[in-house]
Amino acid sequence: MATPMQLGTTITLDAYRALDAADLESLYVARGPDAIDLAQRVRARFGNGRIAVNGPAGVGKTTELSRAAADLATTHTVLSVAVDQMMDVTAGRPADMYAALDEHLVGRLKAIGQSNQGPRLALLMGATGVSLAEALDVCADRLRLIQSGGTPVVVLADGFEKAADPNHARELIHALLDLCERADAACVVVLSPTAVIGPLASQLVQRVKLVEMRAVGFSGPGDPMETIVPFMRDLLTRRVGPWPPPMDSIVGYAARSSGGLPRVFLQLMSDTLAYAKLRGHEWPTTEDLAEAVADHQDSLRYLLDKGDVEVLAAAAAGSRDVDAGTLARLVANGYLLSGGRGHSQAYYVHPLVRALLPP
Repeated sequence: MATPMQLGTTITLDAYRALDAADLESLYVARGPDAIDLAQRVRARFGNGRIAVNGPAGVGKTTELSRAAADLATTHTVLSVAVDQMMDVTAGRPADMYAALDEHLVGRLKAIGQSNQGPRLALLMGATGVSLAEALDVCADRLRLIQSGGTPVVVLADGFEKAADPNHARELIHALLDLCERADAACVVVLSPTAVIGPLASQLVQRVKLVEMRAVGFSGPGDPMETIVPFMRDLLTRRVGPWPPPMDSIVGYAARSSGGLPRVFLQLMSDTLAYAKLRGHEWPTTEDLAEAVADHQDSLRYLLDKGDVEVLAAAAAGSRDVDAGTLARLVANGYLLSGGRGHSQAYYVHPLVRALLPP
């Protein structure tokens, strides 16, 4: 059994590290009633093959996309793209995205023996200039050629959340959907709730089938903690191995404080272990976890904008008379957690944020 010092040096609790294909078998934790099973939705042509996954930061959207990629590889040609790593999503335009995607498509064509496909789009744009429609045509032709082998293509796109302006994010997502529709390829896009909440989001919402990925425990009836605590225990066990009984209460407390967001849980546990090592404790204590929780809440105080507390309280009380942009941002950051469906949909203030609200 590992000691806290060994945990800190041999096991990563990096809360911002999404699982990749190599991690899935050993580290992936099934979400049970909260599962969204993207691969099955793609195979069923859910939403005519245009799926948009939204949910709060740290809920596990990228991990679910990696799991879908591994699953779909048996039936589809999977094109996984991290848009934020291919281009500057804060300033880049659709034509820049097409040029970046074209590099990816040319590489895939070379891998299947199709090497003579004309000049790259980036060279054409630099030499003679091409219109957006022409850039779309070039990428669509390459995508269709990849698909001509008989295996259906699915594009799995992540990274649009890094575009701070929701309008800009929507512009890029629309351009990707145009490409997939033109080539008749399935597409799964990970995006922020800010892109699909509010009146300006209606056109995008009409083009895709939305799949909301909620915090663990918030997709069904009953007490969320009945699902959250076992899930987080399993998550930590897979990351660090078994721990001694004295840590049970610490893990349970951190799980309940996480609000069902795996990233928050891993942050709390990582910081708790750091405090334990700093103080020379054999195993973490409740005081170590309390310090980690206090650090997290101090950060939240800086991140909440003026007026957020009032919107949080109003939304949690069931009021619909709140600013849509502020609501979307609070949901995207995980400060408000969504639960229920239709007319019974409700918002719950994250446990760590709730402590910051006035009594």
